Amino acid sequence: MAKNQSLMNSTKIGINPKEFIESLQQDLRNLSVEAKKKYPHLREPLERGIMQLHEISIPTESFDALKDHVAEIVIGSIMGVFDTKVTRLVYLGLQCIQRLLTADSVNKQSLQRLTALLAELALTGPEEVKVIQTLLQMVSTDLRSIQGSLLSKSLRITILLLGNKDPIVANTASTALRQIVLTVFEWASTEDTKETVPKVSSDIKPRTTPTPGINVLPQLTPHAQDAHSLFRDLCQLTSGDPPFWLDRDLCLSKDLGLELIESVLLNHKNLFFLHSEFSWLLTECASPLLIKLFSLVVTTPKIQSSGLLAMTSVLQSGTGHDMKTLSFSIYVRLFRLLHILVNTYHPLLMMECEIFFSLLQRFIEQNSQLWQTSLALEVVRRFCINSNLLVALCKYYDMQPKSAQVFGNLIASMSHSFETMVREVVQQGGSGQTESIGQINKIPLLGSNKQSLLEMMDKQEPPLLSESYGCAVCLSAFDQLIRSFGSLYGEELNAMKTDSVLQEDIPNHGHTHGTEANILSVLSAMISATWFPILNSFNLVIDQFIEEGTIESVLQCKQTFIYLTASLPLEKPRNYFVLSHCNWSLPPGVPKLPLTTEITNLATKLREFRHNTDENLIIPQVSAQRKHLQCLRSLLTLAHVHGSVLGQAWYPILCTLQEVYYYYNLEAYASSFSRKEQLQPQVVPHFTTTTLREDFIVLQQLMLKLFESSQFLNDQALTCLLQALCRLCTESLVHIHLIPSSQNENPRLFCITKIQQVCCANIFRSNLFW
Repeated sequence: MAKNQSLMNSTKIGINPKEFIESLQQDLRNLSVEAKKKYPHLREPLERGIMQLHEISIPTESFDALKDHVAEIVIGSIMGVFDTKVTRLVYLGLQCIQRLLTADSVNKQSLQRLTALLAELALTGPEEVKVIQTLLQMVSTDLRSIQGSLLSKSLRITILLLGNKDPIVANTASTALRQIVLTVFEWASTEDTKETVPKVSSDIKPRTTPTPGINVLPQLTPHAQDAHSLFRDLCQLTSGDPPFWLDRDLCLSKDLGLELIESVLLNHKNLFFLHSEFSWLLTECASPLLIKLFSLVVTTPKIQSSGLLAMTSVLQSGTGHDMKTLSFSIYVRLFRLLHILVNTYHPLLMMECEIFFSLLQRFIEQNSQLWQTSLALEVVRRFCINSNLLVALCKYYDMQPKSAQVFGNLIASMSHSFETMVREVVQQGGSGQTESIGQINKIPLLGSNKQSLLEMMDKQEPPLLSESYGCAVCLSAFDQLIRSFGSLYGEELNAMKTDSVLQEDIPNHGHTHGTEANILSVLSAMISATWFPILNSFNLVIDQFIEEGTIESVLQCKQTFIYLTASLPLEKPRNYFVLSHCNWSLPPGVPKLPLTTEITNLATKLREFRHNTDENLIIPQVSAQRKHLQCLRSLLTLAHVHGSVLGQAWYPILCTLQEVYYYYNLEAYASSFSRKEQLQPQVVPHFTTTTLREDFIVLQQLMLKLFESSQFLNDQALTCLLQALCRLCTESLVHIHLIPSSQNENPRLFCITKIQQVCCANIFRSNLFW
């Protein structure tokens, strides 16, 4: 691009006419000297050209009027040089032409002669690299004159040289083609800035449907017409079909074609959003191309779009039987193109997005190779970063009564794939090591030193991957998804705060909260569609993984998810997430809280379970693992940070803390609520390591501070906390009366003590709860 810009700006640089004429004369003299011995017949036109240049009277004001005349003299003098096919003579002749192009002194008629000359040299003559350089300079500096057929002929020359056996020539032609394509679209974009073009809505169809082989779109400027025809033919050539605008005998590699299409879509978005003719290219060219190439390696989804219906016969015909041998780089390009079409152009392609997501889902679900599944997961991970895309998909698909649950089904497929990959990692890691079966020591998280597969565009063979890489991509996608949920909620909160300030300043301005309410309803729908598979995946991580960093990232995601579900509010996902968090905070091997929507009588159910399974009511000796203490710390952090929105979720959290006191035999010390009192080392439960012992002491202090910090809760949150404590206390008392005295366990002091702590911490507002 930098080279293109420098070439285009060269015409604006002032040229000394005298030096320019002298340079051309010297070029002709060099050619005359080279042709003196073997080609004496060339000396006469060259000498005549030198004399004609010498006789030109250089004006003092402007040289522009003589440029065309100078170009005619020089081109007429050197045309015979190229018939010799002598490398040295051809090189000097092309050098002379490049000097003319630099000075922008070649008119359109001369450009036609030069284009025909370069086409002949590309096929039969030497110095192919010099031919490509001259062609690129001609297109870059004189694109205002090179339009229509001249541009198509120039592109034909470049594409033909892609098949040259010399790798240097082929690579140079490939680079030149990239620059020419981008230059064409840059000129089209530049013309757009000079005109007022109405923006096209996503549901507006093209005003005219382009006809194959005809490049007449009166609504577009000349350069935009060329760009339109070029993009359409790039899609045709990449698909393996004959082009409409370029010569039909041309062919282009899928790798390069996909790269060019991707670069255009990335760098010239305005063209496709401002012109219905270009949006037509997305629906009728780019999308069918992607579906056709993907459908040859996965099962073709049902096509509902009228624009894509014409592809059905092509897809079922199996024309691309060689797709099974696609290189890794082409797969990468296909997934990158899919990402661009969905992430950037989804307002124009909502109908096609359903097919794209169906293709992704098939790659994730079917028995694909690991690198193919990982590529699909990386694309989904990038989608999860774009919160606007998530909102659009949910509104257009999942929230419609008779539409496919595209968003929810995709997340469910990821969860199922994650479960499968974790199972395989466990089997691989446990072979020959019976003591570690069922536990994964560590998973390489994405970031830092890892290059994603979507960035490996130059590799022809896929890299060696472990199953843990796919697990890492899934976890990262879930993490990004929850971050996007959080950012959406935060943005809407800020918007509503700003709105309330405006209403105070201008009471009658008539502004409503319709947009905020709409976004919050969409966010609720997205969470309702995804919470269950996300929870299953997170539980699997905590169950199978023992690496602290991985578990900590999952616990942070769960905290954010609980905060969102409690704030919206969404009771069912909130209850399930809180109960899951509570169960992982309990020591291993003890009864867990039942996972249910109704969080009532949990303490009673736990006690009944213990009485049914342990007649002697002896407190079992528990041996906590580090990850359970890690979950307990996360649960306490959740209560500290988000206690104001937990509402009824306080009850299972308090029930869990009561069980922790019971199983770690801390009931006798529950009455110590002063921050200055420290538990003696001998009352700390037995742990296998000193580190676990120290961590538990810190957790005891956190539990003590939790109830003291209730003074910072708002009135509603404090009421919920006290109601949960009273409810838990009542259940304990009722349970004691229902069980014969011979079987009574020690009375619980946890609830009474914590009620006392909360009341003392909030004595300044005792009128709220007395």
